[in-house]
Amino acid sequence: MEYLFESFLQTFTIYGVGLHALVAIFFAVHAMRNGQPMYWLWVLFMFPFLGSVVYFFAIYLPNSHLQNSLRSGSSEAMKILNPGKELRDARRAYDLTPSVHAQMRVASALLATGKTDEAVAAFDACLERAPANDLDVRLAAAQAKLAGGQAVQAVTLLREIRSQNDTFRVQDVTLLSARALAATGKNDAARAQFEYLVNNFGGFEARVEHAIWLISQGDVGAAKAAKAEIDKTIAHWPRHSKYLNKPLIKRLKKAFSQIG
Repeated sequence: MEYLFESFLQTFTIYGVGLHALVAIFFAVHAMRNGQPMYWLWVLFMFPFLGSVVYFFAIYLPNSHLQNSLRSGSSEAMKILNPGKELRDARRAYDLTPSVHAQMRVASALLATGKTDEAVAAFDACLERAPANDLDVRLAAAQAKLAGGQAVQAVTLLREIRSQNDTFRVQDVTLLSARALAATGKNDAARAQFEYLVNNFGGFEARVEHAIWLISQGDVGAAKAAKAEIDKTIAHWPRHSKYLNKPLIKRLKKAFSQIG
């Protein structure tokens, strides 16, 4: 009996260490693919168990679909119950502390409520005040400019972001770049951005935007193939995931209704 216990303990220890290493490798790959600082690799491989725990709570969970779904769900509920609350709160916070990021919150709230022209003007003011290396401001401003029909200016801002830090929020920058390039008629460049994004990250929003763009290019066969893969993903979703992505799904259906 004692021998069996020692054998079991030894086996558990071996596989336990292996499991820690596998988890650390998983998070290391995630860190590399998402542009995290290189010191995370040192932390994960020097302290595989503790490092993985820290990485999970510090980096992985805040950016995970679960966290985003919970955040988006509460945000959507608040918009329905009190649609102007965020804009009022943002303006109140800016009146108390007129910082760049408080101003950016106002601009983001304006964009979310459909006041695109005001949002673009507010983001322009943020760009004048923010330091050149504040890439969050530049990315948000590019999004507003694209929504406001200023695709060329959006492309310029996105290129500035990449010239300063090509690992900054790679998925967001790439998707916005693809959409902005498509809006300026640079379809070969847009295709390259979409394909890089879908092949390397495969996010749901990116795949939907890619399928919609394929339809706009008349590439119906590729669009239908992309939609088939999207439909497989949706089929495995719980109801709340479908609800949270309802606007994207609706846009996709509308785009395909145009081709029959």
